[in-house]
Amino acid sequence: MIEGTPGTPFEGEVAIRRRRYASEESGFAVVDAERDGDELVLVGPIAHLEERERVRIAGTWQDDRRFGMQVKVATAEPLPPSGDAALTAYLKRVKHVGAGRAAQLLNRHVD
Repeated sequence: MIEGTPGTPFEGEVAIRRRRYASEESGFAVVDAERDGDELVLVGPIAHLEERERVRIAGTWQDDRRFGMQVKVATAEPLPPSGDAALTAYLKRVKHVGAGRAAQLLNRHVD
């Protein structure tokens, strides 16, 4: 688990592991993320983020009395998928694209 000091800035690239809570109305979410094998919790207007997505995060460490250390996110910029496995997973989220079609698209468009 990554530990920060309350009030200090956090910036970095993380991978979204799972959404604990998300409000589609307000956009607020609590998300488990990972950076370089270390886990961290993100909170803020990040309901748009999906599992397995890579994101560039900027925010501030805060120590919640109930939930402990977490990063209060100010900005979250999704990053494009990289590598064949990530591209395949991304393509399979598109309606009517399965594993076979995703493989065909990769073979045709990725050098």
